[in-house]
Amino acid sequence: MSDTQLTGKIADIACNYDVFDFVRGQADCREGVPHQDGKGESYDAGYRCEYELEQIQGAFRGRQN
Repeated sequence: MSDTQLTGKIADIACNYDVFDFVRGQADCREGVPHQDGKGESYDAGYRCEYELEQIQGAFRGRQN
């Protein structure tokens, strides 16, 4: 699955959440901010999706080396 396909899949998932909280969760994960409970389901989903995307991208990079 390409990065574009993964991004599209994440966008489909995000449609069920508050976009601003979802993106805030993604940004916090990307910036290395530790996850905190209580920020909402949308935030948690964004954080989780970003984390999963980073893990998948890392696995692909590992295969290329």
